[in-house]
Amino acid sequence: MEPLIGSEPPRSLEGSIVADRDELLALVRHDLAHAAEGDARWCAAVLIRRAPLGDSVAWRAVEREMRSRWAHDAAEALGEGNIERAVEKCGWAAGMSRSEWIAETRHELAKGGAL
Repeated sequence: MEPLIGSEPPRSLEGSIVADRDELLALVRHDLAHAAEGDARWCAAVLIRRAPLGDSVAWRAVEREMRSRWAHDAAEALGEGNIERAVEKCGWAAGMSRSEWIAETRHELAKGGAL
């Protein structure tokens, strides 16, 4: 679900930004791949881009390669199929609320950081 250029992103009744599971997974993949590449963990970056949600073996391999605790925890959550916990870890690491992290990561992807 892509917002129109210049429009506000869709929000829930509580005011938080709405994103479906596929988009959340893409956003978490973006953050994790960025972290892996920043640490020269090239194989982990490839797995991050390709591993299915809930594939515990693939995500465990990513966990072992990640240096940051938040990235390790986010990969663990993805291995368990828990996208919401992975989003929470990414937002926490960035010092942002869930909605802020989603909006900021969407913005990063829109300006050319797509996976």
